[in-house]
Amino acid sequence: MTRVCPACSAPVDDVSRFCRACGGVLPELVDIDLSPPAGVPLQKVRRLASLARWRPRTRRARLVLAAVIVAVVLGTGAVLWTGQEVVYTPDAPVRAWFDVLARRDTAAARDLAGGVAVLADDGLASGYEPPTGLQIGEITYGTPTDVMRRPNKSIAYVTVRYQVGGQQVEGSIEVVREKSGPVRPWSLSDGITGPLYVVSPVVEQARVAGTTVHTVDQVRASGTSDAVWVPPGVYTVTAAADDPLFDSRPVTVPVLAGHQHPDKATSVNLALTARPDAVAVINKQIKAVIDDCAKRDDLNPIGCPFGYSGLDTIGASGVHWKITKYPQITLTPAENQYVSGGLADVVTVTPGQASATFERGRESGTRTVDISPGGAVRVLADLSLCWNQNSSALACADME
Repeated sequence: MTRVCPACSAPVDDVSRFCRACGGVLPELVDIDLSPPAGVPLQKVRRLASLARWRPRTRRARLVLAAVIVAVVLGTGAVLWTGQEVVYTPDAPVRAWFDVLARRDTAAARDLAGGVAVLADDGLASGYEPPTGLQIGEITYGTPTDVMRRPNKSIAYVTVRYQVGGQQVEGSIEVVREKSGPVRPWSLSDGITGPLYVVSPVVEQARVAGTTVHTVDQVRASGTSDAVWVPPGVYTVTAAADDPLFDSRPVTVPVLAGHQHPDKATSVNLALTARPDAVAVINKQIKAVIDDCAKRDDLNPIGCPFGYSGLDTIGASGVHWKITKYPQITLTPAENQYVSGGLADVVTVTPGQASATFERGRESGTRTVDISPGGAVRVLADLSLCWNQNSSALACADME
């Protein structure tokens, strides 16, 4: 059995009070069996023992080692801090945002700012002109809750300048990051979109660039709860293709964004035009009513878009109507759908004509009148169209 140092396991003699290898106090004898285990070569045991014995031999060496460890820790922290402050700068996500907009990359824009309606499907691929000329201005950090404390560097506001449709825009974009952690990249938070109202009392849906959105009857006096939030740029807006009554001419509208003016909404009214197939359907219904009225023997047939009620025909009999020309009509958005009962008003473009022959006593007479139908058009549950010439919902009720 050989005496060893309990601190470094170095062999020592039986009388020494201090270990010559590490300087440690030798409180007592410790006997261990240094013979190698069965099957383990002696050379391997000696190599492991030599590794186990290595450690700082003096107080100075231990202080040097401690200083090295502190330097490594501080250096690692400095590297992480430098990476966060230099690599992860507040303007990085802002530049990325304008870059994906310039490329009309809807998927990438959706990754940066999810939940934006116009970023559904491939909404930026057509009907969209992105902002240009991005300039990054001042970057400020969040105001602390206590004025005696440092700024909140988990929130930053990036001043941006850019052009939309030839208009110079200046605003602020809010970015945020985690309050702690080894890696703290910035992400977009607010000011990257602007509110847009698509206004139409009669068309429920519209196309903004490549995305279908809901319309509003009118712009609210305050607030933007019903607005569609879209990235900055110039958008082409039309009525949805499946509306049964109206198409629309494309209208372009610039939308601005920025944290400083989030409630300044942009609005656009749909430029509606009647669908030719809808006009054809209503024309057919009007013609059927006119033909039915022409079969009556009354100079002023009830419920008809034409008639004659002059005093000079009192007592007339033997009335026969002949339609000499049918009217030409179009459809316009209803001025007051709550009164007319329909989403479209019938407007006569060119009046038709009807002539009536009759007898009055021993004389015969002829009267010619214009045919100028009006009324409203309803859309039934099955999306079919119904003409109410007297603007009453009752006429269409039996057709549903």
